[in-house]
Amino acid sequence: MRKRLWRWGPVAAWLIVIFMGSSIGTLPSVDRGTLDQLMHWVGHLSEYAILALLLLRALKNGQAFGWREIVLTLIVAAVYGLSDEWHQTFVKGRNGELWTVGLDMAGALIGVVIGLWRQRNYHKHMRRSASSTNQRVGD
Repeated sequence: MRKRLWRWGPVAAWLIVIFMGSSIGTLPSVDRGTLDQLMHWVGHLSEYAILALLLLRALKNGQAFGWREIVLTLIVAAVYGLSDEWHQTFVKGRNGELWTVGLDMAGALIGVVIGLWRQRNYHKHMRRSASSTNQRVGD
C-alpha cells in the first residue's frame, strides 16, 4: 500500500492542483493582451508536462518505461484535459475552450520527451558507471 501511495499520491495531488486552479473564477490579468495569452499557454503546457512526468513515474514502477506507458500517459492527459475544460464551463467567470486541450496535449508531449531524455541519460550514466567500475576491478 505504501509503495502504491508513493507512486500515485503525487499524481492525485497534481490532479487536485489542476482542478483547484480551474475552480478559480476570473483569473488575475497582467495586460489583458498578449502577455496574458502567453501566461495562459505556459500554464497549460507546464501543468500537463508535470502531469505527464508524474504519470510516467507512477506507471513505470521502478522500471524503464516504453510505448505502453507513453500511450497511457497521453490518454490520461487528454481525458483529464477534456474533463478540466468541461469543469470550467460550470465556474463563474471561466469558460471551457476545446482548443486548450491541444495545449494540454502539447504539454504532455513535452513531459514525455523530458521523461525519455531523463531515462536515456540515466541509463547512459549507469552504463558508463558500470564500465568504469569494471575497468577498476580489472586493473
